[in-house]
Amino acid sequence: MKTLADIKRRVRPGTRLEVVEQTKRPVLVGTIRTVIRASSSNLVFTSDNTGGEEYHQSWPKAAEVRVVDSDTYEWDMRGPGNQGHHVRLRFLPDA
Repeated sequence: MKTLADIKRRVRPGTRLEVVEQTKRPVLVGTIRTVIRASSSNLVFTSDNTGGEEYHQSWPKAAEVRVVDSDTYEWDMRGPGNQGHHVRLRFLPDA
């Protein structure tokens, strides 16, 4: 895994991602996101701490993504109030 395109190819329904770091909302560290749907523009997931509520997330721009290792990536958050924050996610093995 070297690019955002590689990450997008790997994310499929059922993929589980652990929040390894979240600088804006540290309470989310350690939670697991399970992907429901993924497209080229966004993904829909549930989180183990929300009781099945669905969240829609746009993919970051490629320039905002850093691949940490073969299972971990991070991106810089954008938008008002998010400057200087980032999210790091790690792919978990298939259940």
